Amino acid sequence: IMMAKDSFVAHMWRKPDDPRTRAKYTLKAGAANRNRLRAAVAWFGEFSEKLSSFPSLQSERRNADGTPWYGDLSNILEVKNRLKCKSFAWFMHRFKHVYEDGGLIPKETFTLKDASHSDMCLTYEGSAGTSPNGRGTAVLAPCHGGERQRWHGANRLDKGECCSGLRAWNTDQCVTGVLDGKVSTFVCDVSGQNAHQAWQLDSGQLKQRSGGFMQSDCVTPADGSLKVRRCSGASWLQDDVLEPIESNLYKKALAELQL
Repeated sequence: IMMAKDSFVAHMWRKPDDPRTRAKYTLKAGAANRNRLRAAVAWFGEFSEKLSSFPSLQSERRNADGTPWYGDLSNILEVKNRLKCKSFAWFMHRFKHVYEDGGLIPKETFTLKDASHSDMCLTYEGSAGTSPNGRGTAVLAPCHGGERQRWHGANRLDKGECCSGLRAWNTDQCVTGVLDGKVSTFVCDVSGQNAHQAWQLDSGQLKQRSGGFMQSDCVTPADGSLKVRRCSGASWLQDDVLEPIESNLYKKALAELQL
């Protein structure tokens, strides 16, 4: 890209009905995950500790001799050290309007319990990581304390800082509303420009943010499912508030960098 100044970079989605998008190469089984993990461990530095939250990466898997299954990283680290590359924490701080203000490094995560049935929690039905089709759902399920029941504020406010929406932790999904008794989610718009993702917790209410004086709508539990109704009293208990590992690591790294 540095040499060919007039070049373009794009991401092409594979479409079964469009032969132009078919891969012109083959990969060995597991090669994509292996390469993804090698890049993450090498470049994330201390933040690679976070990879254990994404089971599909199998970051803790070892070979019979105890070595990491993804192989030796010395060739990547040699380049990193030779070029005197900045740390991942420096990179995130450089783009803090995305990582901090957009809620990608949440200061806290929490569970949301049904105020009338405190053993039921709002639970994201997908897996950690990015959604395969960009969408997701959340339901009421018995509380178990797992990561799929943890949420946090996300997306920028108009004046810049976080948060204008609600995100399922360790996913790319933010609340957009309710459909067929389930909370609907979609890929988070960290800029905060997607009005469908303007939901906030306020006095026990999961409330749709409104710029006017009209009464707001709220996501409320109703007979084991979820509905959108006019807000009227607390419906949710914000519980088990914790600082996530990424926030703790980030604070320590910034202190060492004196940023």
